[in-house]
Amino acid sequence: MNSPRVITGPSSVTALAVVSRLRPGAHHPDCYRYDHHLLRVGRRPLCLGCCCLWSGVALGLPTSTLVPPWWLVALGLALVAPTALQPYIQRKPFKIVARSMLGVGCAWYVLGLIVAPSWDPQGLAVRLAGAGLFHLLYRALRQLRQKRLNDPCAECPHGRKPFCLHYLPQFERLGQTAEGADDRALAAAMASHIRQQGYLPLPAASCHPVR
Repeated sequence: MNSPRVITGPSSVTALAVVSRLRPGAHHPDCYRYDHHLLRVGRRPLCLGCCCLWSGVALGLPTSTLVPPWWLVALGLALVAPTALQPYIQRKPFKIVARSMLGVGCAWYVLGLIVAPSWDPQGLAVRLAGAGLFHLLYRALRQLRQKRLNDPCAECPHGRKPFCLHYLPQFERLGQTAEGADDRALAAAMASHIRQQGYLPLPAASCHPVR
């Protein structure tokens, strides 16, 4: 009696790896359920948090010359406040403003610590203390975000990533085009599994091309 054939090696997971891969710069699935995490530039989804943060940094660097050095430190700390509220206010316009202000605040705070204290042992101590405070704030904000983490897949009526209707077209395509026979069979089986679940259809307006 022949033993059942076991698919081993990289080819057995290629289909799942290809479908699960996030688009460059998006950092989240390209799905309407994640729209509050994304900025869409044409057909390209980009991570809202990263784009706004670094845009804020880019704005904060040149504008730092307009603010007195110690005010840079104080205002830099104050501009963190909207980000602390962000886990409680999951509104896209607020997130855009909060992350942009955080970027400006980070640039101002760091530059303020560089130029405001004197260049002596006391000034060095102030800079070290400021760097420690920056690290503590970063950790506190991360912990707060983890406690209030919103998972758009948790109660999604279309399935859970990547076994959902959003990724179904990719599984179907890989079922026809993947190089290895094992990969084609695996992708086709996953597509069949998703179709059989009876998930609610995706809204027509939400269908963004994934790749």
